[in-house]
Amino acid sequence: FETILELYLRYLTPLVLALFSAQSVAEEVQGRTITYLWSRPIARWALPLGKYLATVAITGSLLLLSLVACYLVAMIPAGSGVFSELPMLSLGLVSLAAGTLYFAALASAFGALVTSFPFALMLIYVLAIDVGMSFIPGILKVASMTVHLRAIVGLYKPQTSFFSSDPQLNATISLPVVLIVAMVWLVLAVVIATNSEYRSTR
Repeated sequence: FETILELYLRYLTPLVLALFSAQSVAEEVQGRTITYLWSRPIARWALPLGKYLATVAITGSLLLLSLVACYLVAMIPAGSGVFSELPMLSLGLVSLAAGTLYFAALASAFGALVTSFPFALMLIYVLAIDVGMSFIPGILKVASMTVHLRAIVGLYKPQTSFFSSDPQLNATISLPVVLIVAMVWLVLAVVIATNSEYRSTR
């Protein structure tokens, strides 16, 4: 189950959220429906925020349910021991929920900022920063949200070497960090969508 949880937090969640959220504004621009939307009596910030909330509600619920299903499948061979890892499952659900909020906000920001290939650009960012930084020893790890997500669950194991030592992280530090960074990305998405003049490349 720990291996499955690592896959969820490192790779599956950003991939799924990139698929569903990275096109949030870009698809309206490329489909030339953005002009129609802006002509209606709705605030511009309602588009990225509404799509963000819908994605978090639906995709987040499906991710959480699938994690519970994976837990049951992984722990069934343990028989009565299926209840032994419930604390880890609970922390895993909290971490996955926080990860959903973060990666959906990140995808929304990329969708608002870049109207061409936002999915690919977001994945490059995730691989370089959120995944890549997690393998670099030292203080740079704090830039990786996947490190914080793993710290919430207790899967993060700081290493100490002669040249550098990893920061000490736990749920009380990492959960607020992830939520604050998610809020920053979401605000950025709303500000960009509100102030940008989009043009279709077609």
